Amino acid sequence: MTDTATHAAPESASAFLYQLDRAVYHLAVSSAQATVGVETDDDVAVLAPDGKGILEQDKLSNQGTGHPFQDRGKGLWNTLLIWLQAARDGEERHRVAELHMVTNRPVPSRALVWRIGQASRSDDEVKACVAELRKIARDPAKSMADLMAAVCAFDDDAISAVIRRVRVRDSGSATDGPALRQKIVDALHIPPELNSGRVVQAMLEVDPEFWTTP
Repeated sequence: MTDTATHAAPESASAFLYQLDRAVYHLAVSSAQATVGVETDDDVAVLAPDGKGILEQDKLSNQGTGHPFQDRGKGLWNTLLIWLQAARDGEERHRVAELHMVTNRPVPSRALVWRIGQASRSDDEVKACVAELRKIARDPAKSMADLMAAVCAFDDDAISAVIRRVRVRDSGSATDGPALRQKIVDALHIPPELNSGRVVQAMLEVDPEFWTTP
């Protein structure tokens, strides 16, 4: 058995557990009427009563350097394609939801994805992000050529509309591990006399059907 095959299952399990942690966080901070799904509309999806919500792509990385949303990497481009296709082909909620790119790694401000994910951007800044995507796609690695071409097949208005809804959450936003668990505990207002770790763990151990959107 190759190393790749040996490591694939643990990495996949870690990624799914990461999604569950993120789902519990959204469950804790969302309204009581919201629905949280794992692997439904996205890695994690939150549907609010008003029809809006959040679509989230979660990228767990155990690498010591870098991050999963590199300018020329699959993480960024595949995520954009997923959301562009959903906005084109999906229901209204896919055109209005906030779009979250989440990783446990730090994302530097010089990264294109960081500029894409800024909450407050001018039209010129959005256009600059679209232009940079198209510039990168003119000189792709062979393995990325089809994916970049698929993203750039959408017109500027469609790409801009997606970019305006993107938010980036990296390690600086407590997206993983004990820091994320503490945010969950705080949001749930678990009293100090209870074992907060056991409460959160119990939420993670519910039947998987609990997380799916009806």
